[in-house]
Amino acid sequence: MKRVINSMVMFCMVVLLAACKGDIGSLVKEKEYPMDKAESYAKLIDMLKEKVDQKRFKIVAMSFCEKGELTNSMLFVNLTMVNPDNMTFKQTFYTDGTVGDMDEKSMSFNDIDYKKLKGIELSEIDPAQLEKYITEAKKLVPQGCTFKSVRSFDMNEVLPEKLSLGVNEAEVGSIKKSISIGFTEDGKETEESAGKVVNVYYTADVNVNPDGTVSLDD
Repeated sequence: MKRVINSMVMFCMVVLLAACKGDIGSLVKEKEYPMDKAESYAKLIDMLKEKVDQKRFKIVAMSFCEKGELTNSMLFVNLTMVNPDNMTFKQTFYTDGTVGDMDEKSMSFNDIDYKKLKGIELSEIDPAQLEKYITEAKKLVPQGCTFKSVRSFDMNEVLPEKLSLGVNEAEVGSIKKSISIGFTEDGKETEESAGKVVNVYYTADVNVNPDGTVSLDD
C-alpha cells in the first residue's frame, strides 16, 4: 500500500490534458466511462477490434487507465504489440475514438520469437469478468477506508526474457492481470502542508490469480 499526497495542481493537469485533446468545454459534455464497469472496457475493446490488425501484430501488454487521479473515469488503453520481425510498438487508443501515433522508437525484443508468442486475443476478453475482478478487488480496501477509483487495469503476457527475473518457466505464455486501486482513509482525506490543503489517498496493487481469485500484491 502506498500513501500519496497531492495538491490541486493535479486538477489543472487534467484540464490541460482535455484542452490538448479539444475544447475545454468538452470536459463537461463528454461521456464518462467508469473504470469499474464492464461497458467501459467493452467500448475500448470493440474499438481495438476495428483498429488493430491482429493478423500482423500480437498484443503482449495492455493497460486501461483513468484520466486523472481518483476520477475513476477511463481515458485510454495503451497497447504494446510485436510484429513478425520481433519489433515492438506502443500505441494509445482513447475513449473518444482518437488514436495516438504508433511509437516510432521501437526496439527489438531479445530472444523473443513472434511465432511462439500467444498474444492477448481481444475476442477472449470478457468485460463482465473484468468487472467481477474489480468488484472483488474493492473488498480488499482496508476497514475505515473508502474505495475511490480503479487507477489502471493491466494485462501482460509472461515473456521468456523475464525468466531471469524469477518467473516460473511454466508461466511463460500466460496472461497476468493486475488492478491498481485508489482509496482514502475516512476522515483523513485531506491535510494541511506548508500552509496548503492537500489531498491524501492510498494506492494498492491487486493481482488476479490463475483461479480467478484476487489478492494484494506483496
